Amino acid sequence: KRELAPALELLATAGSAHLAYYCSGFLQPSGASIDPLDYKAIFLDVGLAQSLLNYNLTQWFIDPLTEFANKGPITEAFVGQEFLAYDVPYKKSQLLFWHRKKKGGTAEIDYILEHNEHIIPVEVKGGSTGRLKSMHDFLSTHPDSMYGVRFSAHNYGISEKLQSYPLYSIVKYMINTNEELRYAVHSLFDE
Repeated sequence: KRELAPALELLATAGSAHLAYYCSGFLQPSGASIDPLDYKAIFLDVGLAQSLLNYNLTQWFIDPLTEFANKGPITEAFVGQEFLAYDVPYKKSQLLFWHRKKKGGTAEIDYILEHNEHIIPVEVKGGSTGRLKSMHDFLSTHPDSMYGVRFSAHNYGISEKLQSYPLYSIVKYMINTNEELRYAVHSLFDE
């Protein structure tokens, strides 16, 4: 890490990569509980990443749902890029995530968002299956989280404390939950 961290910091400063930092998910604002040594990196653009990886787009056009299911990390990066792209443009957005730090089990929430003083855990699923065990674990241990959000190949839906959105509706979710962004979008269309 000692050798790679300065290079990664330069890529993040240049905007070629984005760092998502661990947060506990308990404090408001969420950024108050980040751990600057615990992060994951997201490349600038999923299209460029796929090109660098020599990803064959032919299969994507033939069977897109299967390709999404096989590309979980790409799908997760796509959602992170969308969060950054559709946040309020005049402030620097920070991507946050959560994982269980205790030994004896793994649980991770892909992203942590805030809305009306509530912490919203976000899970990203490339396919249409998944048990969401980490989401249920997070919601049971974080009382400030009234509900969680899943972006996946599923259609819209609500069940208990989970709201499901299709991957193509990230901008709709962001506009509905961010008053500043909603005002900016509506003012553009009113002119």
